[in-house]
Amino acid sequence: LHEAETTGRVQVDVAAVRTEFTLDKRTDILRLMDTELVPAVGGRLMGHAQIQLGDIDDAVIIARAEGVPADAIAALYGPLPTDMALGTLTASTRVAIAEENLQTQLQWSLADGDYPAQGQLLLDQDVLTLQDTTVQIGGEPVALTGQLAAGNWQLALETTGFDLATLAPDVPG
Repeated sequence: LHEAETTGRVQVDVAAVRTEFTLDKRTDILRLMDTELVPAVGGRLMGHAQIQLGDIDDAVIIARAEGVPADAIAALYGPLPTDMALGTLTASTRVAIAEENLQTQLQWSLADGDYPAQGQLLLDQDVLTLQDTTVQIGGEPVALTGQLAAGNWQLALETTGFDLATLAPDVPG
C-alpha cells in the first residue's frame, strides 16, 4: 500500500489475535471484521479494515485500544523514571490511504497516570499535528498544540500556572 520510511520496530508480544475476513476476488477488496489483538502486557486492540489489493492504493482502518498499560509498553523501548507512572492508555484511530495519500486521526487518553492527559494527533502525509491536548501537572491543566514537519517540532504550551518544582525539585519557581 503506502511506502513509508521505517523509524523503529514494534516490540510488543501478542498473547492472542482473532479476526474474521472476506476477500472479494472480483474487486480485490479484503475486509477484516471483528479483529481483536491482545498484547501480552494487557489491554486489547479492536478494529476493522477495508483494503483494496492490487494496483490501487486504498485502505481504511478503524481501531480502538482499551486498558493498555502504557508503562509496560514504554518500558519495552527503554527505562522509565522510577517515580513516574504513565497509566492506562485508551485510544481510537482512523487511518485512511487513498492513492498514496496517508491520513491518520488518533484520539487518546492516559487517565490514571501521575500526569493525566488526553489529546488528538493528526497525520497528513508527512506532517504530524498535536491538538486539543491537555496534561494535568500538579493539578493544573497545561494545554499543548504543535506540529512536527520536516523533522522540526513547533510546540505551544498554555497554562494558568503550576509550580515547576512539581516536575523538577531542583528548578526554582
